[in-house]
Amino acid sequence: MIWHNKFYDPLQNGRKFWKGGDSSTTTVTPGASASSADAVNAWVASMPQVYETQMKYAPQEAAQQVQLAQQYALPLGQAYQQANEAMYPGITNLQNTLTNQAQAGSTATTMPDWMRKNYMSDYNSQIGANAGSGIGADYVSRGMQEQLFNQQKYYQNMGLSLTGRQPLTNAASPATTNYASTFTPANLMNFMNQKPVGSTSTTTSGGGGGLFGLF
Repeated sequence: MIWHNKFYDPLQNGRKFWKGGDSSTTTVTPGASASSADAVNAWVASMPQVYETQMKYAPQEAAQQVQLAQQYALPLGQAYQQANEAMYPGITNLQNTLTNQAQAGSTATTMPDWMRKNYMSDYNSQIGANAGSGIGADYVSRGMQEQLFNQQKYYQNMGLSLTGRQPLTNAASPATTNYASTFTPANLMNFMNQKPVGSTSTTTSGGGGGLFGLF
């Protein structure tokens, strides 16, 4: 309940007075809260417009992201790469060297000369007098194939480890705003109940023609 006076003089001769006049009382009656049925009906009525809006703007959002990526993704990645090379030259060079070794080793069809000689020396010491026999030759051949396979596997694992250190970009669908995900009957009912529409009534009474009070 709110009380009003239309003839209030804030200051007269250093003192506050109430002057005679009309006073009124305003009563605000809150409106009824929205029910679940009201919210569902409002949601059903508005949903076509929400869907139409999303179908209109989602492709535009996706196209914008694709355009921005095409225009700025590569320069941004190059800027980060140059910054890393400038701040961490040792680590960058080491990673590049190991990457080249992993690429070469994982696809090699022969062993390095030093590895082959070391392998032959070990196997000759193991098979002894049989080194020059057919059985010995087959043994050495199969062993060298296995050694080459292990070498390729070693460098493949190195390559996978180095790949995990690279901030590679993963292909993904452009993100768009899903309006329907938040436009639900429950959220709509909460919004409708924030400021219920009500009614007001005002009662006016006369205050006389002269001074009737002071404080």
